[in-house]
Amino acid sequence: MKRTAVDRALGVVCVVAVVALLTAGSSGLGGQKTAEEQCSLAVVSRLVGSAEKVCDTDVVQQMASQGQAFAQNQLGIASILAIGSDYNEKKALEWFARAAQRGYAPAQVNLAVMYMNGWGTAVNYGAAQHWLRAAADQQFARAYYNLGLLYLDGRGVRQDNGEAFRWFQKGAEAGDSSAATNLGYFYDQGIACERNLAKSVELYRKAAEAGNPFGQNNLADLYLRGGRHSTGQRGGVCVVSKSAFAGT
Repeated sequence: MKRTAVDRALGVVCVVAVVALLTAGSSGLGGQKTAEEQCSLAVVSRLVGSAEKVCDTDVVQQMASQGQAFAQNQLGIASILAIGSDYNEKKALEWFARAAQRGYAPAQVNLAVMYMNGWGTAVNYGAAQHWLRAAADQQFARAYYNLGLLYLDGRGVRQDNGEAFRWFQKGAEAGDSSAATNLGYFYDQGIACERNLAKSVELYRKAAEAGNPFGQNNLADLYLRGGRHSTGQRGGVCVVSKSAFAGT
């Protein structure tokens, strides 16, 4: 079934849970160390890649207490992704806030996602938008994607597909695969733009080649449809509709 957050009035919603951890080097921000001096907690390094230098919790805690934004963001990620008694939304919020205030763009996005979802705090779309725009000012791709979601869903802002399109376009151009998937969907369906299947295929393929499963799904569905417009027909195209964390 054709599914998208845009079609909620028709009662068909695609809810895609995305907690994407993207590596993003931003040396020099907020007292951050050089790449050689950074290291990831084991729980985080398993998610972002085996090439990450791994440190134990005590070392990362020490770095964080010394004001290293990279380490503070690591501890936030570890707190929100932990299983069992170590899971602590409020502690994650605290670490993300400390790193965000030091100007670290991934933490600014992560703090915004916490506010968007009400994790460790009350839902606050104004605060979410503030931190997303701070990260967007640093041209951080995941911020563009999440800003697109705010406009797509009308959360804290007037619902505006044109603004959603603009932010997804910026995110896709900056290399965010979820933004590329959603922009491809807009071209696929002709939302806030002229329908353009060639452009849709290009964007779905870009996302698919980056390993985005929803880009892969939508590309396969488009090929199965043979380029036919499928609104109201059985199909499997989705818009990625959940806010997503940034990375380390």
